[in-house]
Amino acid sequence: MKRLILLLSIIIFFASTSTSQEIKQEIFSLNFSKSNSKKFIVLEINDQYIFKAFNKENKEVQRCKWKITLNNKQIKELQKSLELLLENDKKEDQSSLYKLIRKKDEIKLLFKNSKCSAEHKTYYFQKDCNRNFVITMKVIEFKRLLSNLNNKKEDL
Repeated sequence: MKRLILLLSIIIFFASTSTSQEIKQEIFSLNFSKSNSKKFIVLEINDQYIFKAFNKENKEVQRCKWKITLNNKQIKELQKSLELLLENDKKEDQSSLYKLIRKKDEIKLLFKNSKCSAEHKTYYFQKDCNRNFVITMKVIEFKRLLSNLNNKKEDL
């Protein structure tokens, strides 16, 4: 009887842990050049989109990391803004969550109210780092990001 109870409890434990696992899928990833050693990743986890970025520490730059989570409504709004910016050569677009700025062949994406989460101090006055989440990419890279986001939406 004890063996049966032990066997059932093990089966229930493994069944509950396997169903509660998150479905994680990488949508977009980009490594920047050696001069700007930053990595940018977009993940989808259970209908939420996670934008992550981090840079590698060197003599001039401290290691920073950022993470922003967007829901379906916010990601659709960002997609529409990107499409307008890419199609119409519009110079700027913003919402309460982000700001997009286009200069020639580059687009800068700035997430408002985002700060570095690496928990390091700045050099001079030992304040917490408060750098914003800013990604500057070529237009072609933003088109690839938009394409990957649109393909993901069509799969649903």
